[in-house]
Parts: sequence; C-alpha cells; structure tokens
Amino acid sequence: YVQGEVSYRVRILSRVPLREASLSDPRAGDAIIERLGDDSRYTTQRNGESYQVIERRYALFPQTSGTLELAAPVFDGEMPDTSRRRSSPFKRFFGKDLFSGHDPFEDLMTPTRRVRLRGEPAELEVRSRPDAAHGAHWLPAEQLVLNGAWQPDAKEVQVGEPVTLVLDVQAQGLTGGQLPSLAPQSVEGFNVYPDQAQRQTDSGDTGVTGHLQQKIAYLPERAGALTLPAIEVHWWDTRANQERVATLPGRALQVMPAAG
Repeated sequence: YVQGEVSYRVRILSRVPLREASLSDPRAGDAIIERLGDDSRYTTQRNGESYQVIERRYALFPQTSGTLELAAPVFDGEMPDTSRRRSSPFKRFFGKDLFSGHDPFEDLMTPTRRVRLRGEPAELEVRSRPDAAHGAHWLPAEQLVLNGAWQPDAKEVQVGEPVTLVLDVQAQGLTGGQLPSLAPQSVEGFNVYPDQAQRQTDSGDTGVTGHLQQKIAYLPERAGALTLPAIEVHWWDTRANQERVATLPGRALQVMPAAG
C-alpha cells in the first residue's frame, strides 16, 4: 500500500574471498528508503556448494500509488584471479610447501581482478488508500497497539485540578513520523493542554516500528458530572486487508467545586 512498509533484501553469494567490496543502495522514483541495521554474514549451501553470504536489509515506503521501479543493485569489488596466481615463496625457495594444508602466503601472492556485477531490477504495484479506510489519518501497518494511563487514577477531582492522560502508541511497519498527534481539539467542560508528541523509530531484522508518546492534560472548568472522551486510532491492517480501530476508553469524572 502507498506509505506502507516494503521489506527489501540484497544478498551477495560468493565462494571466493572478496576485497574492497561495495554495494549500491536501492534507488526508486518516489519512495523513502531506510537501511535496517548492519550487514549480516553467514554461510549457505547452493547445489552442494558452500557460499559466504552478505545480506543487507532495507525498508521502503512508496509515496505514490501505481508502478514503482527499483533500480538493479550493483556490486563492485575484487576477487582472486587464479589464472595469474603466483606460487608461494616457500615453494620457490625450498621446492615444497612447508605448511601442511592451506598456505597463508598463497592468498597474499594471488593477483586479483576487478568485478562489477549487476542484479535484477524490481517492480512493485503500489495500491492506493482503499475506500474502506475511514480514519482521519492513513496508517497502513502490520500491527498497532494503543496504551494509556490516567494521572491521577481517580474518579473524583476538583475544579482546576488537572487530569493527565499518558498515551503510548506502537506501530509495526510505520515510522514514528507517520504517527499523528492524538490530542482532541476541544472537550466539553475542560481546557485541553497537550504536550508535544515524542516520536521514535526502531529498526530491526523484520522492519521498522514507530513509537509515539504524548501527554494530554485536561483541566476541568466547572463542577458536575463530566466525561473525558475515548481515544480512537483507525489503522489499516496490511496483513488482513481490513480497517481496525484501536480504542482507549473514555472516563467519567465527578468534578467537585474548588476548595474554598
């Protein structure tokens, strides 16, 4: 979906040691691209052969719907040129290799050749926001969790005594910058004083997780039975292809006259 996360991985497989290696980052027309962590290195088997693997992970966020083209990744580096290998100095001077097994000097004496390899380009069809998404904000995510705590945690307060809601939102597949402020514009019987939202993005092997923390202070203006509204976040479940609503229940308060 547009503005939703796409996982993109590039792997280099090699049966020989590589030197001075570099790998181009993905390029796309209208997309935000974020690299995820450090390169992973491991060994795998292909057709009975053992390969050293370098894997690099990215998160892509297409900004417009339609066709998105990713340029082919390009690898530059040096690899051993066995056709020009020079023999070890131990073999030249002593007529035999004094080392049993692998000769460490062989790697030093082996010339290298420059290689430039191009992978395959990729093409994505990016969906637009569906008509079934009714929220004020478009939030395509794999999972979204909304938590909150009231301070003080009491059902009776006095006029002029603030009641603070501490909100915490975590969204897998969204950056912190994509999460909106959740403070209401106005609430009957209260003055509303929201703090500036604090946003953060964590990157892991599976993608990004956005965090939002925000404090909203409600100051009752008059005595009586007053109600603080529920907080709702409409988000689009990209796994189930349907809209979901994360809800934090409202709160009924009995507001007493101010002391004196």
